[in-house]
Amino acid sequence: MHTDTTPDVRAEHVREAQATGKAVAVYPALFADERADVIKARRRRGPKGWSGVDRIAGFDSIDANRSVSPEKWFGTPDAPGLIAQIPRSDPLAQLVCAGHTQPLLSLEWRFTPASSSEQHKRHAQFLNDVTSPTWMPGGLLGLVAQAATTVHRGFMLFEPWMKRSPEYELIVDGVAVKTGGAFLPRVQTILPWAVDQFDPLGHPKGSVRLYPERTADSAVSGVVLRRDEYIHLRHNPEGDNPSPPGILRGLYGPWLRRRNYWRLESIGLDRAAMGILVCYVEPEANLDDLDEVRAILAEVRVSARGYVVLPKGYRLEIVQLGFNGKDVEEALAAAAREMLQGARMQFADNGIQGIGSYASNAGHLAFFAQDLRATAAMITGCFASMWAAVIEANFSGEARGRYPQLTHSPIAVEDDAGKIATAVTQLVNAGVMEIRPEDRQRLRKKLGLPMLDEEDLERLGAVGTFESTEES
Repeated sequence: MHTDTTPDVRAEHVREAQATGKAVAVYPALFADERADVIKARRRRGPKGWSGVDRIAGFDSIDANRSVSPEKWFGTPDAPGLIAQIPRSDPLAQLVCAGHTQPLLSLEWRFTPASSSEQHKRHAQFLNDVTSPTWMPGGLLGLVAQAATTVHRGFMLFEPWMKRSPEYELIVDGVAVKTGGAFLPRVQTILPWAVDQFDPLGHPKGSVRLYPERTADSAVSGVVLRRDEYIHLRHNPEGDNPSPPGILRGLYGPWLRRRNYWRLESIGLDRAAMGILVCYVEPEANLDDLDEVRAILAEVRVSARGYVVLPKGYRLEIVQLGFNGKDVEEALAAAAREMLQGARMQFADNGIQGIGSYASNAGHLAFFAQDLRATAAMITGCFASMWAAVIEANFSGEARGRYPQLTHSPIAVEDDAGKIATAVTQLVNAGVMEIRPEDRQRLRKKLGLPMLDEEDLERLGAVGTFESTEES
């Protein structure tokens, strides 16, 4: 028995040494034979390196997205796709995904009334109540978490529906103002592999087919949703393209290179630490000792022997190989920087070889905050029709076309609150500006403080309406 990492000494090696009168070097099975004809044949069979292992340091093409089908990218019910494998196999890709979702989940999401009227306040309180985890599986924050993955997936589909709950009651100030049950919102995430292939002309403008099945006559069956029956979120839409690429698509190339660099690093460390076993078969080697030699070599790597004594005519040597890990480390860092640039997270570059400065990071953080705000605006805008339908189902005609708005606490960059407070204080003390009712509300909203209602404004001696100060 022999292993791939020990020399595979065979009878033909002994006969060759006896016939030529020269020692024959036998390498592990993972390595190529040194004879030119064997090397030439091996190169014809496939992309093998001179050491006999797969050539992993280079590519035939710089296009890393070749031959990546939708099934390979999104996966199937039985096999996860690359879009799931990338964050699970690379901590940097996991950081990128978390960077575009966790800041949004740390915000306070809630519904604000369309006006100061009691009816509109009641509608907002109703939505805040029924979107809690008590009444909606996962709650509003769970829905935001699913919607935020649009950034790295490229697009997401959601099927909204409502469930009748006879036991629900809306309590306002300790008084039940809505009894007899309610229609509670539900949202079902539609996984990409469950949707029939999008038409290149832009079909989610029309209907989509869920869980498609092709029959023997190539006909397609499955549940069909009309355009008004699902919510379609897209990241950086490309015109009518229903499935634009998310940030993970651009990260696929550097992610693939990082995996290859890790393989190079692993092979280099293994060869530098363990060396390569080479068995020299001398002309005086006896063929009768071959079985004993093979048994000894098979036990070398498993530490079954403290020392090795081979029969006469067989000589074992260990070739020590140097390994320059600095080159691999620099290549890994370069690919990491590409991934962070593609994810608009250059500020995280400080942790990679200490690159970056405070000034440049401040600019990168500000740009990244704008990216997060755009994602939050997409989430609030795309689900607006769903919340309107829930209000109409429960308070028919009361809203008169004005529905609660899904809002969130400010997305701040570094110490924005302190800078704003300092600037406003200096301007007021210098007599450059006066604080109006609208300014109070805007500043409180910017600083993440609770908004003032009309009673608060009147108590402070301010004149103005609640509605006029709600704008951002």
